[in-house]
Amino acid sequence: MREFSLSALNRRPGEIADQAMIEPVMLRKHGRPQVVMMSAEYYEKLMGQRISTEAKSPAEKVSVWSGMRFRGGASADEGDY
Repeated sequence: MREFSLSALNRRPGEIADQAMIEPVMLRKHGRPQVVMMSAEYYEKLMGQRISTEAKSPAEKVSVWSGMRFRGGASADEGDY
């Protein structure tokens, strides 16, 4: 897995996005891992489900987000992320 800083993403977004299409890319902030960028195809394989390309209503989007957990254990519906 290649690694880049978040500031490198600002300077070279196309190059880093192209690399993420080949393999997941780790983005670091102050040397600490923050984000992994990957292709939609890789993500679908990882999650075992397809990403819908259809537009969703706001209610459907809330339904998807409400089950997610964020750093520190906060959930999306708690608004603490």
